[in-house]
Amino acid sequence: APATLVFFVLVGAFRGFQDLTTPLYASILANTTNLALDAVLMFGFGLGTFGAGLATSVSQYAAAGVLFGFLIKQDRLRVSDLMPVPGWKSMYSVLKPGLSLVLRKVLENLSLSMCTAYAGFLGVTQLAAQETARAIWSVSGVSWWPLGGTALTMCSRLNAQKDYVAVEAVAQRIIRFAFGISSVVSVGVFLLSSSIPVLFSADAVLKPVASEVLKYAAMTFPIAAIVDISESVSMSKQEYKFQTLVMTISFCIMVASISVVKYYALGL
Repeated sequence: APATLVFFVLVGAFRGFQDLTTPLYASILANTTNLALDAVLMFGFGLGTFGAGLATSVSQYAAAGVLFGFLIKQDRLRVSDLMPVPGWKSMYSVLKPGLSLVLRKVLENLSLSMCTAYAGFLGVTQLAAQETARAIWSVSGVSWWPLGGTALTMCSRLNAQKDYVAVEAVAQRIIRFAFGISSVVSVGVFLLSSSIPVLFSADAVLKPVASEVLKYAAMTFPIAAIVDISESVSMSKQEYKFQTLVMTISFCIMVASISVVKYYALGL
């Protein structure tokens, strides 16, 4: 949706100005507006899923409008700046790293889609277990994902100042912090892996399968945290092609692994 795209672009602009607070307030506004409109449109007016979609769109436009207003108020952006059609040189400076990042995101989504498809191939129970693990992963990741934005913001500023020693020091400090937090969350999810599936389904068949999947997922949290922070540090150095190359290699390894497991029915 256009509002979502504008929102993330504006969030990136605020990060460039070392402002992480305003985007947080805008996100809180979006979520609060979304919840309020969900209640009114879905239940008050009986619009169902259409109401839910409309609530999401309105909340995203509201958040983007707030960020846009703050940029103008802080005199960091003028409406007149948006009027001229950008030339090819200006567009190329954005498209050059943008295409690499788009390709990286496409490969990431393909990886998730292939994993979901393979889980569906194994059976409905395995697919449900995989979706349960993905939901817990999303919730758990909130504990270290914001540190990626912090690393990107701080390291970008230090790279601009050519203070590379400070970049490494900040990166190592944030990586250690993220590793510690993710390890605690990992242990918590691992210990509660038998209880968590009950929150999603009362199916007795699903519980042991989802519990096993959650244990394996939990053990990867610290690795994921290190990768996420390292990726943000790499992005601060504008190493876009390197990130795409790494994602391409990871994607090929994943495809080969799934193909081998599926062909030889390993563990099935």
